[in-house]
Amino acid sequence: MDLRTSLALLALLPACGGEPQPPAGAPEVTTVAPASPVPAASVTAASAGAPPSAAAPPPVAAGPKLACPPALPVLTTERTVWGPLVRRGACWTLLNHTKGAPDYDDTLLVMPSNVRKVGKADVAQLKYTLGRNSSAHEAPADVLPRQVAVTDQGVWFLPADADDAAITAALRKPPTYAAKPKTFEPTQENGYTFVREAKTSRGPIVCTGHAIPPAQGTCGDKCNARVCFSASVGVVIVEGTAAPASGAYAQNEFRIVP
Repeated sequence: MDLRTSLALLALLPACGGEPQPPAGAPEVTTVAPASPVPAASVTAASAGAPPSAAAPPPVAAGPKLACPPALPVLTTERTVWGPLVRRGACWTLLNHTKGAPDYDDTLLVMPSNVRKVGKADVAQLKYTLGRNSSAHEAPADVLPRQVAVTDQGVWFLPADADDAAITAALRKPPTYAAKPKTFEPTQENGYTFVREAKTSRGPIVCTGHAIPPAQGTCGDKCNARVCFSASVGVVIVEGTAAPASGAYAQNEFRIVP
């Protein structure tokens, strides 16, 4: 066999099952087996969820949908329960507790406004707003104060439209309630009004209002009303005919301890 015949036979070897060698200088190639197909149902479920890198958001704590804006922290308690009523920039959120548990969709906002000095008194108008529809809340003026004047002697509950001259005249008379109000129970002689001290989980409060015995048969659905005040956070409870729909509104944790 001559040299030409030998070279021809060698050229036929790859066709007979031999492993071809890459040409000199060709890049090395790594073969990767194809991934197993993913069921369509799995793909749909994965795409519907959050990306793997996104952490699940923390649960949102319950809170009023409409509430007072954040206020400055109260560093000290006022000298009397009437002091916060003339605190500039104050605002308090009361939740509807008529059915027991707080209703975060139904709030009563209380805010001192037009805070000013009249003689020796600090004076403010009190604004009551229903958070659910941003409307003003109307209630008997003899229970829910509309404008107040506060001195070291106590508090004067005044008409909302009382001007400075009328307030000056009122200050010459005894206050509606003393700085440290004397408690008393409702009687026919005092028009079934009361002043009571009470305990709550957030400290003592003072409540004013009226409680007419149903046996009188003359008050209809207006027999009971109560408004409570705290020396640290102002108006904390509004109930009965003082409250919207004769309900029970309160700041959280200000429930009276029996």
